[in-house]
Amino acid sequence: MRLLDALRPTRFTRLPRRGQRGQAMVEFMLVLPVLLLITVGIVEFGRMFAIYAMINSASREASRYGASVGDNGSGIPRYLDCAGIRDAARRVAILSELADSDITITYDAGVTTSPVGNCDANPNPSEISLGDRVLVTVRTSYEPIVPLLPIPPQTLTSMSARTILKEIDAGPTATLGGPAATPTKTNTPDPLVTPSVTPTPSETPTPTASFTATAGPSLTPSQTLTPFPTPTSIPAPTGFEATINCSNRKVSFDWNTVSGVDYYAVYRSSPAPTIQIVIDSSPACINCNALPDAETSRTYYVVAVVDGHESAPSNLDTVSCAP
Repeated sequence: MRLLDALRPTRFTRLPRRGQRGQAMVEFMLVLPVLLLITVGIVEFGRMFAIYAMINSASREASRYGASVGDNGSGIPRYLDCAGIRDAARRVAILSELADSDITITYDAGVTTSPVGNCDANPNPSEISLGDRVLVTVRTSYEPIVPLLPIPPQTLTSMSARTILKEIDAGPTATLGGPAATPTKTNTPDPLVTPSVTPTPSETPTPTASFTATAGPSLTPSQTLTPFPTPTSIPAPTGFEATINCSNRKVSFDWNTVSGVDYYAVYRSSPAPTIQIVIDSSPACINCNALPDAETSRTYYVVAVVDGHESAPSNLDTVSCAP
């Protein structure tokens, strides 16, 4: 009886009414669409961010391939290998199928300059000089999988640029110098000085116990050092001329040929020289340098190099363009 009394409901223990249970169900049904909308929104924004991160990595990997030194195995430099650059982007873009039209490859000479070529247009390698960049732009479309959110279809774009690393034949080591620098210097060795050596006198015993010192002969050097011959002076190139195309700010050089030289080196004297352009025995050099947008003029000169020795500098020539 006591157990039945304990289980009998009292005024303090009331069972929930059917109306209250129905109210909870209605409240859950009202909140459910909002919860679904929030969940789908989190999934869609995460998917959009993943696709953008993917094409960003694809453009970076493609520009890294195009800027690297070497060729694709068929003799085509990597910065001109359009198919190889696009394949490098596709290897990273695993969440989207990229067509050739989705990957644009161009070249420029700096951030503030206009493009100097397009990879699909087969540019001339001579038009792309040291310091130019390869730009890879990757585009892909995005649209929600579940059309519950007011997100319209849109195009995601990422662009990466890297400076092209081209191979040049530097030739023998050349010493940098200005117009007033002495092209060659011959060191004349000091004559070999051999001191005369006198042997220590030997003691000769005598019956009277007296000692007589006898000096030996002086040593005479058997060889005479002959200095190395001074190299013949190299004539300086004449008629040096620097020209610039202000539309793309590319600088070209020309001068008169010097007989018997190994190669030529063009230096920049103003601003202070920081680079040299090594050129083979052909004097003409088209688009061998570029005038940055921040500079209005540059001054150049050329020297001839034979067996690692430079000639006297040629005449100076200055190019200028409006900034």
